[in-house]
Amino acid sequence: MSETREKSQAEIWPEWVKDGSYLVCTVLTELLVAAAIDRRVLGQERVPRKGAFVLVANHISHFDPPLIGSPLWRRVNWLTASDLYMHPAIEMLFESLGCIRFERGRRDARALKNVLASLKSGVPVGIFPEGGIRHGKASVLCGAKMEESAWQLAWRAQVPVVNALIVGADALYSRRAWPKFAPVYVAYSFAIQPDEQDGEGVFIQKCAESLARLREEVFNRWEINDSLLPRSAQEHWAAES
Repeated sequence: MSETREKSQAEIWPEWVKDGSYLVCTVLTELLVAAAIDRRVLGQERVPRKGAFVLVANHISHFDPPLIGSPLWRRVNWLTASDLYMHPAIEMLFESLGCIRFERGRRDARALKNVLASLKSGVPVGIFPEGGIRHGKASVLCGAKMEESAWQLAWRAQVPVVNALIVGADALYSRRAWPKFAPVYVAYSFAIQPDEQDGEGVFIQKCAESLARLREEVFNRWEINDSLLPRSAQEHWAAES
């Protein structure tokens, strides 16, 4: 079964299908944003237009990948947990979009191989290093420390890191947010380039400092207050009752 899954990810969907599927997803996301979401974007021009990089983002909702990815208008292969592949149709959708499947809670050699292959081919990889959707004190937005594994992976592949932050997308779990143009904020850092002369430790430190600066920039520019800090879907649903 593992051989079949690996083959399906690597061979069944050619690159032109993944490119086309991702473009369709991007267009649909942009149409939805135009119709119902007040998304504001900062730093879009900072993101490399060509070549591979690791896109490292906080995670506050299931809406994050398209809302973070679509402003870039280029394919990002998102690292996606295996427990989200709940149905063959969903599995087909994710794989046609270039998503890279991984198993939570253990070292997944196959996922690592697919990530490195994507980066080698010049396609960026998107990673949520927090280990799942986070809210409250567990969220980077609320001061939690970002897990360094994605930055370490970029160092291993010798590709740049682009940090990204998203604020407000968790409110989309609430029915009250549709279609009332709920505010969602997305921001990107400048690319952090690996330099073998500096070493991995310096690179990781630069990535952490870049994320801290981006957080400060986001909070200051858009005057983020407690009402916009992430809450769980259950909290949003309870507020409706």
